[in-house]
Amino acid sequence: MVSTLAITIGLIGLATSIQANAKTTFEDYYAVTTKATKALPKGTRVQVYRTATKNGKQFASVDVSRLSYEVQKRAGNKYSVVIATANLKKIATPASDKLTVLSKGAKYTTDARYKAANKLKVTTDGYVQYFANSFKKAPISSTKLTASRAKGNIVYLYSKTNMAKLPDKHIHKHGNYQYRLAIRDNQKQDELSQSYSVGTLKNLFYDVTMKA
Repeated sequence: MVSTLAITIGLIGLATSIQANAKTTFEDYYAVTTKATKALPKGTRVQVYRTATKNGKQFASVDVSRLSYEVQKRAGNKYSVVIATANLKKIATPASDKLTVLSKGAKYTTDARYKAANKLKVTTDGYVQYFANSFKKAPISSTKLTASRAKGNIVYLYSKTNMAKLPDKHIHKHGNYQYRLAIRDNQKQDELSQSYSVGTLKNLFYDVTMKA
């Protein structure tokens, strides 16, 4: 079950895209691409999880599974790609990076129900996207985020436009922060999933922890 879920939500195992004889280091930081590549547009914010040095040049493996649907499609729907670290500029980590993929429902019960559930994805390149169960199809809602902040166990996401299909609040008439979506960590976890509320306390989602 664990391996199936890991593939489904795009978690990365040991990277295979950098050759095994290169000197590798496991990392965890965020960066922006400084120029376009075949896989990624210029200015794409990515999560780096490994670097490798080969023949005096350093490369980074970036997590494509955390990017928006459109960029993932451009990258060939891979889970990761390798780019030169010279093409990356490290940046700060916003509150939205605490969130990845949340599935509709009170908690994880079965793999079949997990796959059938609608999913909310907060991407490293700054989108909140809502999917009708499968990441293979275009999201039914996609909104560019303008900011995020954390307060206690709640992460607030902000946008200039309405987050369609999601219970956001219209808080300003003008500007870049007109809409706000609250995602609450309910601090309730079992051996399989962590509970969240999106918008309202009763609108339950969960994150698969895979500790079983």
